[in-house]
Amino acid sequence: MQYSIVALLALGVTAPALVAAQREDEVPTPRAFIARVEVGSLSPNEPFNATMAFGAAAGVDLGGRNAFLLRYTRQSQNRNSGEDLGDRAREFVSVAWEHAYGDAERHVQQYMLRLAGGVLLRDPYAAAPFALVGVAIRYPLGERLSVVGAIEDAMAPLREETFQVCDPDLVPNYPCTYQVGGSLQHNFGLMIAAEWKP
Repeated sequence: MQYSIVALLALGVTAPALVAAQREDEVPTPRAFIARVEVGSLSPNEPFNATMAFGAAAGVDLGGRNAFLLRYTRQSQNRNSGEDLGDRAREFVSVAWEHAYGDAERHVQQYMLRLAGGVLLRDPYAAAPFALVGVAIRYPLGERLSVVGAIEDAMAPLREETFQVCDPDLVPNYPCTYQVGGSLQHNFGLMIAAEWKP
């Protein structure tokens, strides 16, 4: 009888520790540094017109629920090839805050809210500020590697600009100027990223 009582007491003491150890093995260890590379579509004004985009981000994870990142994204002008993805690509540079709901567990989806603000560089046009809101899902594949998919909208108020493309004295009766901007542009994003926490 004494041995049974001792065994039950020992089981009562060790069982919670064993369960906790198992959960620690399942939950990825919170790590301070975050690095991501991403690719997808970031479409100006037309959410169903795919426009190629790619980028990278780096930042810090504050305890597994909140993170701050510096993010850089290149957006094709329209052709998705050649100079359109190189010298003529538009650039989104931002600081982002992400809040995650629930604990990060291996092979368990974690939902996130994303808010960001920054500047849109679009040579030869004037730069514009933008604000971004999005939702994301992180899927941890292991202790260090995760996949992050996001839907987002980067909203930029574009300044109205007028450009002259020819000399009206040499080309009479021809519109030698055109205007761009002057409205709020939505950039609808569908991005997928590989996240690494070293």
